[in-house]
Amino acid sequence: MKNTSPFALVSIGLCLFCLSAFSQNNTLPPQKYQLQDYSLGAMLVGVRIPGNWDAAPIIIGRVNASGELTFDWPATVPDDLKKATDQLNYVIQTGNCDPDENGVLESKEPDYMLFNRIWLMNPETKDVQGQLMAASNDTLRKWMHRPDDEKTTNGTYGYLLYAFKDNTLRATCQFESWITPEGQSEITLEHKFENDLKVKKGFQFVIYDNKEVHPYEGMQPKWQQVSAAPVLPGNITWKVKE
Repeated sequence: MKNTSPFALVSIGLCLFCLSAFSQNNTLPPQKYQLQDYSLGAMLVGVRIPGNWDAAPIIIGRVNASGELTFDWPATVPDDLKKATDQLNYVIQTGNCDPDENGVLESKEPDYMLFNRIWLMNPETKDVQGQLMAASNDTLRKWMHRPDDEKTTNGTYGYLLYAFKDNTLRATCQFESWITPEGQSEITLEHKFENDLKVKKGFQFVIYDNKEVHPYEGMQPKWQQVSAAPVLPGNITWKVKE
């Protein structure tokens, strides 16, 4: 058997410690993306605790003058964030069904917070200068910004999720809505949301894939698949809505 030097043993121990710490915090490694059509200069990137604008923003990254977006995920989040979460965060803010009846919720204890707004902030004052939006096309970005007034389209977009514990959520939500187009009789629209999320403690992305849509303004997709992942798929690009 080959002898192992004390230095190697220390190195191995440090590596195991780092892996253990990473597992416990489950903080993602830094990620870099390139913003399209960017000209606002160096900025911070942050999210706000919904309903608590007095709380300081949670800084999650930065953008340089060339439009390079870097996410440096914080290892901890403020206690106030826990107070603002709920168990399912409205089924990750998509379908409106109960997983107890229509799917699998691995644990009923975890709390989530979905951030559907990611802000560009002045580095000194923390004032909001714009909104970062992740989507595969500009029509989707318009709908994300004003979902009650715009038509959606097929494609993929992403929001940011923070989870306080690992969990699995699988549920197929099906429901109907009604609309009366101008000059027509009332029609019934069907909606299906297929949720399959393996959520990890910490930050991650929730990815929404519109498979079919209705040709009307202000309508949710006809068929959407929802998943969670540490990184966004390659067809998604980042732009700023000022």
